Amino acid sequence: MLLIAHGIVAAASAGKVAIRWTTDGPAALRHLNPAVIAALARYVLPVMARQLKRNDPTAIYERNERDLISGWDTLLTDPGFVGGVDAFEGSGPNALAVF
Repeated sequence: MLLIAHGIVAAASAGKVAIRWTTDGPAALRHLNPAVIAALARYVLPVMARQLKRNDPTAIYERNERDLISGWDTLLTDPGFVGGVDAFEGSGPNALAVF
């Protein structure tokens, strides 16, 4: 919410400067609100860092691999699964090592 609110106020401030630049020239910079722009940066940086971390291809690959491995282990230990570990000879931890 704070990010959106500060973004709107910063955009309004920048828009006011852009509109008044043609008439006031550099004096239009007095309408620029540096405190809001700094607050916007303070809120944008952590959000962007989390977004980049969450969408990192290496992290996505590792997360998917971890989920697939845990799902496969659960599937192999499920007694209702037709191709479960009990279906093979020597149903132990290395039962699938023959493949």
